Amino acid sequence: MARKTNKTTSRKAVKNTRTNQPDTASSLQSTAVPAAGWMETASRWVLPALFLFLLLGLVIRILNLSELSLWMDEYVHVMRAKRFIDGEGPLLTDDNNGILLTICLLPGFALFGGTAFWARFPSVLFGLGLIYVVYRLGERLFNRFVGLFAASGAALSLFLVFWSRVCRNYAPLVFFYLLLLLLFWVAVERRSKPGDSNWWVRNGISRREALLFPAVGILSLLSHQLTFFIVFTIAVYSLVRLAFTFTTEAEKSERRKFAWLTSLTAPFLLVVFIPPLGEALRTGLSPFLLSNIADWAIPDWDRLAGLSRDLPLDAFHLYSSLMQYDLGWLYVPALTGLAAGLWLRPRAGLWLCCGFVVPFLLMSFLFREPFLRRYLIFVYPLLFLSAGVFFYTIWHWLHQKWPKGIGAAGKLLFPLPFLLLLGNAHWSEIGDLALARKLEGHIVDTRIASWSFTNWKEACAYVKAQRQPDDLLIATVPTAVSYYLEHEQVLWFRQVYFDTHTKQYKLN
Repeated sequence: MARKTNKTTSRKAVKNTRTNQPDTASSLQSTAVPAAGWMETASRWVLPALFLFLLLGLVIRILNLSELSLWMDEYVHVMRAKRFIDGEGPLLTDDNNGILLTICLLPGFALFGGTAFWARFPSVLFGLGLIYVVYRLGERLFNRFVGLFAASGAALSLFLVFWSRVCRNYAPLVFFYLLLLLLFWVAVERRSKPGDSNWWVRNGISRREALLFPAVGILSLLSHQLTFFIVFTIAVYSLVRLAFTFTTEAEKSERRKFAWLTSLTAPFLLVVFIPPLGEALRTGLSPFLLSNIADWAIPDWDRLAGLSRDLPLDAFHLYSSLMQYDLGWLYVPALTGLAAGLWLRPRAGLWLCCGFVVPFLLMSFLFREPFLRRYLIFVYPLLFLSAGVFFYTIWHWLHQKWPKGIGAAGKLLFPLPFLLLLGNAHWSEIGDLALARKLEGHIVDTRIASWSFTNWKEACAYVKAQRQPDDLLIATVPTAVSYYLEHEQVLWFRQVYFDTHTKQYKLN
């Protein structure tokens, strides 16, 4: 009898180790069983493997970082920070989108000068931090194997590599947004202790993560306004969790917790999905000079009706084409893993689904103007996490089916998805970036970034050698010439203009 009890206790301990979460009574119970023995052995290699992926991610992000000429949108941050350091302009202007990245440029510019390397270096650090954050998110939601696969995918994704090699605000956005997802999960999915004198413990809320959440939310919002999608994600998740508390014997503290979260976030859903409420709010905000924000955040249902009739799937196809190209064969496992997560660990699977599906659908069909592929970046790493869930679910199912026979074969199954991931990466295009093999034109596939780069560095070097003291500088992109020739007085030559009579662009 004693031996049986010890065995049961041991299995329960393994389960808690595997999930990295308390074994709580929940309205969405997990159906997972203890991990196979070979997985516990393989776990010793997870942290060394994570370090190698971090190192690889750093190398392919930082090599030849300054060889590519600064892209037009990069000057939004570069010139503002450079002029502020030189005492020639303010740090804050009317266009403050991504102001956090501009602030991050200041130390490097002050110490080493406003070079392209130090302009892009903060993005490299945020891209590297993302690899670790997505590992931690996968580890907390499911286990370290899922986290490691997500980290490896984030390290090698051409889409994520590209945007962590340029001075734009998307690398900090995805870093802070994924951190928000992690903080929320840790904050609310904690075992409650009814009757405890501590309010946080009594209601099953982690105080540290709950207090960090708004601070990180501000940093994310200062990176990009897309951060507001976290509100809709929390709203849907809380509503579903609250609904399930009425179908099971959930603790009152759990029901009360999600009732409060639902009441705080549901108004955002009502304003968006009930047109009269949205129009009333838009009218109410107009006198306070917030009409531009209201026009962007509150859908115009009349216009959406026309778009849904004429171009119903254009935004959806744009984001889908990015996923299919960058993920390659992982596209199907990534989507299947969303459903697999609901079976493996329902609460974690629900948070994963809400984290990706809610913003993806809203951006594809509701907040669809403007739509650009790079706007998907803040939830994109969740696809690698979902793919990791898919592969772990296969291991888990095989362990359930053949608990003894799969042990030896499991040692071969564990590294297989990682080897396939290495073979699936776009090494040729990653090499083009890291080795600076392309310095102009489309340096990556247009499904990753559709913008063509100009080799301003070489052109300005030629002009500098031929330039006379009284020459007048004219350029199609004055900021590029100002930066590379260190000359402020550059006239803007527009190649085309818009003819209001013919409603077409014409050459000058």
